[in-house]
Amino acid sequence: PGHDTNQSACQDPQMIYITDEINGIPDHLKQGATIPGMRKLLKDLPADIIEEVNKQIPRDEKTGELKYPKNIQLNGYVHQIFIKKLTDMDGMTACQRLKLHSPNEVGVANVFVSWTLESSVEKTLDTLENYCIENKMPLNSTYFWVCDFVIKQNDVESDLEYLEQCIKSIGHTIAIIEQWQKPRILSRSYCIYELHATQQHEINFDIAMNKEEEASFTEAMLKDFDSIATCLAEVDISKAECRKRSEQERILNIIKDGVGISECNGSVIGLLREALLSIGRKELSSIDESERASSKLANNLARMLRNMGKYDEALPLFRGGVASCREKYGDQHRETLTRINNLGNLLCNIGNNKEALPLCKEALAGRRETLGDRHPDTLQSINNMAVFLKEMGKKEEALSLYKEALAARRETLGDRHPDTLQSINNMAVFLKEMGKKEEALSLYKEALA
Repeated sequence: PGHDTNQSACQDPQMIYITDEINGIPDHLKQGATIPGMRKLLKDLPADIIEEVNKQIPRDEKTGELKYPKNIQLNGYVHQIFIKKLTDMDGMTACQRLKLHSPNEVGVANVFVSWTLESSVEKTLDTLENYCIENKMPLNSTYFWVCDFVIKQNDVESDLEYLEQCIKSIGHTIAIIEQWQKPRILSRSYCIYELHATQQHEINFDIAMNKEEEASFTEAMLKDFDSIATCLAEVDISKAECRKRSEQERILNIIKDGVGISECNGSVIGLLREALLSIGRKELSSIDESERASSKLANNLARMLRNMGKYDEALPLFRGGVASCREKYGDQHRETLTRINNLGNLLCNIGNNKEALPLCKEALAGRRETLGDRHPDTLQSINNMAVFLKEMGKKEEALSLYKEALAARRETLGDRHPDTLQSINNMAVFLKEMGKKEEALSLYKEALA
């Protein structure tokens, strides 16, 4: 009862939406190629293609210097120039040409690939193959939308008008990450635009890396998680580049006329953070269950979830970490005190002061006893306790701790260290709230100097 059993009378609204998108796209832009198919096309490239393309790089009229750096590998730029020569002769894209002699290697694209043209085409295909194997996706029926193979290289600008529609209709985007410490993809206008479109239309999104990069990334997740979160958040489309200035300005104008620069940057950062969380969860699940809760990765993921405002997901990770570290290391171990401190802070953030207060006190007392009053961890706890007491209305107790944290940080770190500046700012905000405006102003000036 209550369910329509006539299936022919019902249509999935999502399918109608996708069909409409596909119908508005030129046929050649609906296509994708398999990895084996794209590799077949690479075999047709002349052995001296890189050298020949480098000879064609234009020079600046005033300086005589090359406008672009010489190519040292078969990258997207080299590949596109060769494909353009063929397209000028037969009017076909690489996919259309591939379909003539290998029809099974071309189909309706089901994965959109965001990558940089400086990247090696061969390594990009290796990365996509690695992704397929890890995710159990069939190599003979996964059709990748890769710009070199899909776009008509003699009419690029016309095809790029449909870029966002292609992303929407395909419904799955993969970003190729190289040198994750400073991902080149986040400095390219088109790549940021593609990721923004992926986020705006709630498209399924993944990060793909080659095996060596993946191993390095996984190690960093365990040892230096903060550096990953930082590098993946360095997005600014206003500073991103294209080889053609006109294309760079075109993309920037689209964003400015749409959601705006700040919203675009934020959407891409959010997309990458979600992908990082997904990778982190997968890696966490591979850790032995007896070690999982106390692992640094569990703590790092919980912190990231907290910073993203996902408190309900962060809380069980923090609770599990405290319980596991108490059992494994004891109550006074530095790692245990770190987990206690983090749990207390989160509980404070969500307004559970009754449970938060004893945890914050325990972390502070334990750090004073085991690390000393001037250790950075202790000073962090002093500062956190001051914030907590201020929120509870215990202003005099809070002021005493704020002063202690600031004095100790000045003494141990110097006046310009980021932690000292944080304490100066915290003290200034607190003094202003207490009505001590002159003292607050003096500290604000110091922080901004």
